[in-house]
Amino acid sequence: MKNFLSRARIVLVTSVLFVLTATAAMSANPSADLDQCRNGVLASPVKCADSTGGWVNGNAGAQNSHWREGDSISYRMRYDNLTTGSAVHKVTIEWDTTQGGKHAIDFITDVDRTETTAAPCDTVTGCTPPPNKFAIPNDPNVPVGYITKLPAGERQFYCYGCTISAMSPFTLSGTYAGNSSTRVTLFFTAAVVNPVMAWGGHIGTQTDWGFGFSASAVSGSPYHMRLIDLDGAGGNQDRSLQSAAVVGMGGATSRSGSLTTNNFQPGTLISDTLYLTGTNSTTAVAGTAQFYYCVGTLAALPDCNTATNYAIGSPVAVTAGTNGGLQTGTASSANISFGQGSYCFRAVFTPATGSPYPGVDHTNQVSIGFGAECFYISGATAVKVESFEATSQPAMAADLSLVGLGFAGVLALGGVALVALRKR
Repeated sequence: MKNFLSRARIVLVTSVLFVLTATAAMSANPSADLDQCRNGVLASPVKCADSTGGWVNGNAGAQNSHWREGDSISYRMRYDNLTTGSAVHKVTIEWDTTQGGKHAIDFITDVDRTETTAAPCDTVTGCTPPPNKFAIPNDPNVPVGYITKLPAGERQFYCYGCTISAMSPFTLSGTYAGNSSTRVTLFFTAAVVNPVMAWGGHIGTQTDWGFGFSASAVSGSPYHMRLIDLDGAGGNQDRSLQSAAVVGMGGATSRSGSLTTNNFQPGTLISDTLYLTGTNSTTAVAGTAQFYYCVGTLAALPDCNTATNYAIGSPVAVTAGTNGGLQTGTASSANISFGQGSYCFRAVFTPATGSPYPGVDHTNQVSIGFGAECFYISGATAVKVESFEATSQPAMAADLSLVGLGFAGVLALGGVALVALRKR
């Protein structure tokens, strides 16, 4: 009898332990945790890793982060208790695209585009590179040229221990003219119970959206990335970056040709000049500018964002200066001549190592006025250039002059100038 009772107690205890274990297993619901990277201040950068304190579950500001317009903020999502195998999970994320018509995070990139040593797997048990990658489609709300100027290899989701099979269309709430956010849902399967997903948020630039309409023009903490839900439940986590941690260029434009005409004679020497304005009186604008041109027809100006670009020499050092109490920088391409057709310039500024200012990529399809990058070479009419008057008469050598910094000059062939410039 005693043996029977002992066996009964053992069976009862075993049953209770089984029930408790099963209950604990059932209570471990799938979860997702959104982190962003605090990459340290400019003078003391921090790697995006757990071991450095770079990955955080909170917000970031100027005291612990530094980003420039055109950079990609690093994010990761850590999952746990996911069903592995063929079960399809779905996660919805959202980011703020505009605030008061100013562009914050305008589209999604890969996690290590800016912070090239970002380590989403750091200290995560069982998480090992390389990740499975999923190409991010172009957001139809963003002009395609703004996105595709980045290589396709910089526009991917990374999935460690998981595989993304599909992504929903982009859903825009609000309008770009005011406040707006964009949301997508990712569908994926998990090879482990605790996979990691990672991506980046591209910070809107004035090169793309115009001066005063980029990320650095937004006040407060507009750079929000959100977890909306996982498998239709939970979520609603929010990570933001204070705009004080984002540096933009105070102003940037470049100019070719003349302010008053867009039509020049064949052989006219033309250059492009880039004008940069910093955001303060102490930090010099330093770096180099590489100039390019692209070719169109007399019927249609080219778009250097999509047309073949031809480099004009090597990168040119930017000359630092000041204007109105702000630091400035200028650089000019070499003077070159063109045959008949239409042309546009493109100027790409690369900041010096350690500079807080962002890179600038400037081009447009404007042919008249300050900031115009395009012009025609037709030879159909005489041209008026600044304070000079053009005539079609032969010129003495003393009449010939070459004017740089974006203004038209002349080219002599066989001792006769195509355009003689005579001061008024």
